[in-house]
Amino acid sequence: MNWDHVRVLAREGFELGAHTRTHVDLGTVDGEAAMLEIAGSKRDMLEQLGQAPDLFAYPYGRPENMLEANRERVRQAGFRCCVSCHGGLARAGTDPHALHRVPISPWYRTPGQFGCEVLLRRA
Repeated sequence: MNWDHVRVLAREGFELGAHTRTHVDLGTVDGEAAMLEIAGSKRDMLEQLGQAPDLFAYPYGRPENMLEANRERVRQAGFRCCVSCHGGLARAGTDPHALHRVPISPWYRTPGQFGCEVLLRRA
């Protein structure tokens, strides 16, 4: 995806979030390098789209791909919430910077199958 594609999505009303500048693993990068990736992605989107995102998605999205210090950096950069891509539902009271989600995967053959998966995870 290039910036022209992203601009089209923004014009079409999609709510866009940041994902670091270079898809770095935030479980292995720390300090200033991590902050440049996190805050830089927000700044890049502001420059390219004219508005800064307040949503963030962790690259790779597994628990081992996020250092707690980087979760704090995401907060400091002004993102209101962040999602991973490892299983689970967001429940009331969940830290908005540690949201789990049910990944959409090609193995779901029908919307009904996906719905059943969500219901099973609620139990």
